[in-house]
Amino acid sequence: MLRYLWANYRPVFTKKSAAAVAAVLGFALLRFRSEKKAGRMSRSQCAAAFVLTFYVVMMLMSTVFSRSVGVYQPVNLSPFREFRRALRLRSWYSVKQIVLNVLMTMPVGILTPAALGKADSHKGQKTLLFGLVLSVFIESMQAFLKVGMGDVDDVINNVIGTAAGLGLYRLITRFASKRPLRYHKDKDRRNRKR
Repeated sequence: MLRYLWANYRPVFTKKSAAAVAAVLGFALLRFRSEKKAGRMSRSQCAAAFVLTFYVVMMLMSTVFSRSVGVYQPVNLSPFREFRRALRLRSWYSVKQIVLNVLMTMPVGILTPAALGKADSHKGQKTLLFGLVLSVFIESMQAFLKVGMGDVDDVINNVIGTAAGLGLYRLITRFASKRPLRYHKDKDRRNRKR
């Protein structure tokens, strides 16, 4: 099944693009280190921010900057066209496009709130806004550079993926913050002995 999902997808990475990725990641690493030294970011925030930066750069490389210029395709501004096609024609291709666009931005929904940290009270809204802006940027660049079709359905699916990733992040942090039952029993025993 995975083989079919990636059929007809062959990005081209060059030495120049690899150098650009290395430069961006090097700059990001230096920036996050200086933020940590200044006390504005914790170690876990720096790690999440670096992984997020790496993921976003690789996502931009694979969706925009590694594709060759193709035949101009008009921009799709009709919402849910891919959903209608999947239901009406029972098109596996449409289902594949929807699933891949949702899965592509789930890591953004997981990593962005981790990079923002615990103190940020609006990280849910910021995460969704970042996912939306990133998706609009990708689709606009694909249309402008003629390396893909700018599609409003992709933006919708990417925001759904970011929201699903955010939900998964909240679920993980909720369960990770709870201490094991044994911890509470041991603590209660120590308090009774005093």
